[in-house]
Amino acid sequence: MKSDQLLILTEKLITGFYNLGRVEDIVSLLACPVAELSSCHSSRYALGKKAVSDLLRKEYDCVKPCKIVDIRFYEENISAKDTTVRSDLVLYMHDNLVPQDYHIFFKYDTVQPQIAIRGLRIVAASNEINACFSHVCETVGDTHIAYDKNFEPNSIRQGHVIYAIGDKNDIHYHDKTFANILGYNRSLKLSAIDDLIAAGDIAAIRNEQKAQLRKNNTYQLRYKLKDRNNKPISVIESGYCMLKKENYFILNSIIIDISPLQKINEYFLTSLFYDDLTGIYNNETFYKKARILITENSDTVFEIMCVDVERFKIINEIFGKEAGNQLLRQIGRCLGDCLIKPLVYGRLYADKFALCYPSSKENRQQVMASLNKVAAEFKHNYKVILSFGVYVVSDKNIHISAMCDKANLALKKVKGHYLVACGEYDESMHQRLLDEQSFINGMNEALKNREFLFYLQPKYELAGGKIIGAEALVRWLHPQKGFIGPNRFIPIFEQNGFILNLDKYIWEEVCKLLRSWMDEGRQIQPISVNISRVDLYDNDLVGFFARLVKKYDVPPRLLELELTESAYIDNPEKIVEITQRLQEMGFIILMDDFGSGYSSLNMLKDVNVNVLKVDLKFLQNTNHNNRSGQILNSVVHMAKCLELPIIVEGVETLQQSEFLRSIGCNWVQGYYYSKPVPIETYEKLIEQMDGAKDVEESAEICHSQRRVQIEDFFNPNAKFNILFNSMTCCIGIYEFSKENLKLLRANASYFNVFRHDVEHFYATNKNIFEYVHRDDRANLRQTITKACQDGSVMDCSIRRYTAEGQLLHLLVHVNCIVKEDDCYIVYLALERIVHQNDICGEVQNVFNNMPVALGIFELCDGEVWVRQISKEFSKLTDYSPELFMKLTGGNMKNFLDKKNLAALKKAILSAYREKNTITLTEILTTRMHKRLIIKAAINVVKSNTGTLLCYMHVCGKFYKLRKSNYIS
Repeated sequence: MKSDQLLILTEKLITGFYNLGRVEDIVSLLACPVAELSSCHSSRYALGKKAVSDLLRKEYDCVKPCKIVDIRFYEENISAKDTTVRSDLVLYMHDNLVPQDYHIFFKYDTVQPQIAIRGLRIVAASNEINACFSHVCETVGDTHIAYDKNFEPNSIRQGHVIYAIGDKNDIHYHDKTFANILGYNRSLKLSAIDDLIAAGDIAAIRNEQKAQLRKNNTYQLRYKLKDRNNKPISVIESGYCMLKKENYFILNSIIIDISPLQKINEYFLTSLFYDDLTGIYNNETFYKKARILITENSDTVFEIMCVDVERFKIINEIFGKEAGNQLLRQIGRCLGDCLIKPLVYGRLYADKFALCYPSSKENRQQVMASLNKVAAEFKHNYKVILSFGVYVVSDKNIHISAMCDKANLALKKVKGHYLVACGEYDESMHQRLLDEQSFINGMNEALKNREFLFYLQPKYELAGGKIIGAEALVRWLHPQKGFIGPNRFIPIFEQNGFILNLDKYIWEEVCKLLRSWMDEGRQIQPISVNISRVDLYDNDLVGFFARLVKKYDVPPRLLELELTESAYIDNPEKIVEITQRLQEMGFIILMDDFGSGYSSLNMLKDVNVNVLKVDLKFLQNTNHNNRSGQILNSVVHMAKCLELPIIVEGVETLQQSEFLRSIGCNWVQGYYYSKPVPIETYEKLIEQMDGAKDVEESAEICHSQRRVQIEDFFNPNAKFNILFNSMTCCIGIYEFSKENLKLLRANASYFNVFRHDVEHFYATNKNIFEYVHRDDRANLRQTITKACQDGSVMDCSIRRYTAEGQLLHLLVHVNCIVKEDDCYIVYLALERIVHQNDICGEVQNVFNNMPVALGIFELCDGEVWVRQISKEFSKLTDYSPELFMKLTGGNMKNFLDKKNLAALKKAILSAYREKNTITLTEILTTRMHKRLIIKAAINVVKSNTGTLLCYMHVCGKFYKLRKSNYIS
């Protein structure tokens, strides 16, 4: 039989015996022929079944009626032959008010086929104690007290004493432990108990003792004895009356030394009421003390303040846990030094503290100022920010913890808004709390019932107004509450972790939609979905996306993934790893809310995203819109330098749209173009996209001559932007410094006239002087310099090339706006000089109508520049005029190799020296992998400025190149 079965059997036998007097259960298991029993109430020993049975009945007669108060079982020893089970038993007998302790030993035979009892021993612990009193033998009336010398004292510091109170207070007996407690040897006879009690009211102790004895014949006292050095010792005395006669009592008592437990007791009491780390009240004690304070001062209006340390986890990670604990201890000490009276304060949990004090602006400011001073002194290189929330107690009947909850709601309202010092609770917060709980209660059922759906907000190409994709935004269509916006439930779900389940559901629904579009043969644009910061903690996130696109057979590029920049702050390593793995699978990664966090440049450096998304709203919550516009302009230009497409979302007005167009933004998203719409509406927008006109309509606003500040040019909300873009002349804002003229911003007319692609132009960011005719650059530079020095508007005439190589004659008006460091910000308005442009136009028309390849070139300072070419010449080079000028910039060194260019320069110089037509034959290679043999007739004249103008008639013949020859 297993040991646990023996323990169960032993318990059954003992409880049956003492509670019901069942002897037969034990006798039936006695082993034959040997079974033995020793008992404490009758004869000391019995052998054989009958003798054991008789002895057990006598044993039961001695204790009945009785009740088992406590029982425990132990295996004393286990061998191959037998097992002994020990039971410690506390027995309450009705004729004795003091419970008795017994030790019962069952010896089982483990060899027999069936369980058998070989031995049974019953020992009364109380008899063992009484047996030690053999040195005292006294008969009082009919009572006989006998003592034995075989007692071994208990090692626990609890002494056994028998003494009398009344006419005498003599000690009849004491054990060695009692003497040791007081520092005496056992051989010393202690006579009077009252002489051992420390200074105090002995009469009060005795009166209390007698009062308890008269009531139920037992007592318990707590007082102090004095040791041999008169040092007080705290004790607890428990006992019962052995003899009572009139005013005379003989008491049997146990005296326990509790002085070693004093420190433990004090620590227990301290931990029960105080916070271990800071030493101030813990949450339960704060609740009790605050309740007492408010109740006892019913005429005073109190307020509860909650305080916490923002991003406390970061402090622990950067400086270590001990530094964080030190900060919490300093806050606790600061609260202890506060001079507000009355005041109760405590630490609720973690970095959350609470205070209760009379409500006043002065008290509130004093607390905040003191705590902010502690925060400011934490570390010289780290700014600790504290958040405060207050509930002015209007309902004194609610629990203090509920008041703290209200103050904490007010704290959350202002957390992260550093311009608001402290939040104050109002009842609308309570209603929001109820709404939040209702959302939590219904979220799982709502997901099961497919109450969550997504709308699509289109993304537009700013230049052409075409839809390039959409973003999936979740909505909740509640059966009772109707349509619920995401701003109400998304933060709640992010907090409780349900957002991961919701996001996975939306991701799958988007994949289903893409799959259905593909099956229907629709025109498909990518849909982006949001990845919450909570989602990043799912270790299977990448695997989930891999399985999802495989399940619905959707190309990963059609399911774009938007990560928030704030998620990078929380978990940068995870972002880098996840981004890389998803991109390797073919997903497009968008970084949402770029610029709204605190680590934008770190994020851009570490995370290789495909697209940046900037929310225009982060620029609107400021009074410095001009600066915001400059920042946005810089972000757009930075993205172009990194060859990163950029989407600006939150576009709500025409002014913002025009501003974004003028700074070269690629794509936009916002209510000005389209709010989030149902899937059916989005599908109709896609169907109408090809025939739709541009979303923006030009505003007819009169030309204004008012001078403007430089800030207005970079203010996305200024009315000036409409005026700026509606002007018919070319206007630009430039940065001018000696040899460089850099365009910062230009209006729509500028790009229309000069035929530049906005995106490409801002990305290349060339020196504008390179587009000005070489002979006119010095004139323009001098005019700008004089305007900056004199502070007046200056004019000059120049010739400037378009992107297609056409030379325009312009009248330039120059005005200096402001000087910044070593450069100037200047305003240039350019007007076409019509009659000269018409002459150039007529010459070009003549060139284009001639069925030969003609070109005018200029040799200046060793460079050959294209001035005008005919259509046939363009066909000969296999480039369009626009593409030819865009690729070469009008300089032939960007079209010919060194050998061809040297031959051309030599021919031009020979034609000029010989005043005759020179024929040049060369072999060229075009971009269409064809070899061109040209024969050019060159005539040259000298211009008024000293350069050589070359008139060239070209004919040529193509033949197909083999690929191997081309490669070689």
